[in-house]
Amino acid sequence: MKHLVVLIGCVMIGVLAAVFLMGADRVVAVPCGQDLDAIVNSDDPTIATRFQLEGPCTYPVDTIVIPNEGDEIAGPVGTFIGRPPAFDPEPTVTILGSEGLSNVIRAKGTVHLEWVKIVGGTAQYLGGSPVAGTGSALAMGMASNTSSLYAVHITGSDAAGITNAHGTFERIELNNTTQDPNFLGFT
Repeated sequence: MKHLVVLIGCVMIGVLAAVFLMGADRVVAVPCGQDLDAIVNSDDPTIATRFQLEGPCTYPVDTIVIPNEGDEIAGPVGTFIGRPPAFDPEPTVTILGSEGLSNVIRAKGTVHLEWVKIVGGTAQYLGGSPVAGTGSALAMGMASNTSSLYAVHITGSDAAGITNAHGTFERIELNNTTQDPNFLGFT
């Protein structure tokens, strides 16, 4: 029994230290099958929150996910495929934007994303002309230069994987972006 109490105490200290080091004021666990966009978007924007996703699973979103100042969205630690000099991340969690969703994630302030795969971003048109800012998986026009991405894989967007990139990007992968040829040379 004594060993169990010590183990639980060590785990609690580890979790608190991780939250402190990450900068989030609190952690919200988001199990597979939960409505990620509703959870993130209804969170108090004045509280820095780490949304800890479970995996392996896919989180379909039908509304743009809007993390605010100090928020973090993180999946479980995955693996890297070494392709020297690059390291391609292999997250076990996918955030999948529904068809018609102009951006999958639109970051505001200083945000951090890690160990997630973001898929989608549908291009929009007005009067037959492409609409700027649409068709991206990750819109960072309102993000701070102190934002960061680590081990993020972005794919399957019509216009661009990331628009108006702000911050630091480490060991990320972008592929199969700008799938709508009307956005080549536009975005």
